[in-house]
Amino acid sequence: MLPFALAVVPAVALAQQPPALAGRPLEPLNVDARLMLNTDILLLTLELGAGADVGVVKAGPGTLSVGGEIEVGTCVSVCLVLNALTNLRWGFRDYNLYGRVGYHHPVNSKNLDVYGFLFGGLVVASTGASSPDGSVDFTGTDTAIGLGVGGGANYFVADRLFIGAELRYRFASGVYEFTGRFGNYRVTDRERSWSLTGLGVRFHGGLRF
Repeated sequence: MLPFALAVVPAVALAQQPPALAGRPLEPLNVDARLMLNTDILLLTLELGAGADVGVVKAGPGTLSVGGEIEVGTCVSVCLVLNALTNLRWGFRDYNLYGRVGYHHPVNSKNLDVYGFLFGGLVVASTGASSPDGSVDFTGTDTAIGLGVGGGANYFVADRLFIGAELRYRFASGVYEFTGRFGNYRVTDRERSWSLTGLGVRFHGGLRF
């Protein structure tokens, strides 16, 4: 009777253990390549880009990753407001080159990859304004460091194809150096400064290799 009990107890204990989380976390040497559409809550800017993450090493139940991304953005609502207030035609571009490190954790869903990340790199911001009569035509540029933190998820709609979204908070700001013709227009302190700091939402689609 005792040998039977000793055999049954481990089997019962094993049966009571919760199942291991699986999901679709990025594994070491896997590569996630993606195309991205990034904006913020107020639609101040709209950015398009491409990026990739590479699984590096297992850490606990998940995987550490490293990656990079490049984005080009343009202003939306902020330029519309400036055009209305100043009677000038304003434009804005930002160029972002970031590296990032992340952690992909398994979850209880066979099609889902959930992760958090930190990112940082260079931001090149440029702006300009012109008047219909040509008396005003100036540009401004600046380069700064951008840093941020975020989290996201990839949902696999096919074996390698996924769609997803990220919620990110970015810190990036600076002051323009202006050149050109100013006519009678005086650039305000607010117009000299730029900021991409804030909470943003990114949508993406990609492939895992």
